[in-house]
Amino acid sequence: MNQTFWSHDDALKYLSSNPEVMLSESHRWDSDKEEYVHMPYWDDSGVSGSGSIVSNVVDFAKWIKSFINQGGPLSTPGYTAVTTPVMPMPPQFPRIKGLCYAMGWMVGVYRGERIVFHPGGTDSYVSNMLFLPDKKFGVVGMVNSANNAVINAPLFSLIDDFLGVPEDQREDDGLAK
Repeated sequence: MNQTFWSHDDALKYLSSNPEVMLSESHRWDSDKEEYVHMPYWDDSGVSGSGSIVSNVVDFAKWIKSFINQGGPLSTPGYTAVTTPVMPMPPQFPRIKGLCYAMGWMVGVYRGERIVFHPGGTDSYVSNMLFLPDKKFGVVGMVNSANNAVINAPLFSLIDDFLGVPEDQREDDGLAK
């Protein structure tokens, strides 16, 4: 993960010596104007824990691949430990059953398959990393807007494509909202 940083300042330092790399600009929906408008950067690192991480889908895909293949940086018992349910959670996603918290990850069952995922975001960026460990399949997405529908709809569509779910069984049950 060569372009993942703990803070906006760290990312800016990297950019100063790598001008070919750019940070995305954030946007929010303005319902009065009925359009997305630019939002200035807000440093929320003091209140958001890892939510202020600056990364990209390539590095997130490497992270998910490490969990799928359990090929480092954690040991196999380490991967098991952080993806093992430790606490039940209230239902938040209608199609994900048995939702639990697992050391930073959420785990449950999606269409009969074990799913491990971590949604995250700030006021102006949203990401989601999801994988089906038993199928060795994962997806990641990021969007420069605080809009979960923009990110979750295509990610779950990709999972449904992989699982071969017929179009007529793909109902909008709130995952994309």
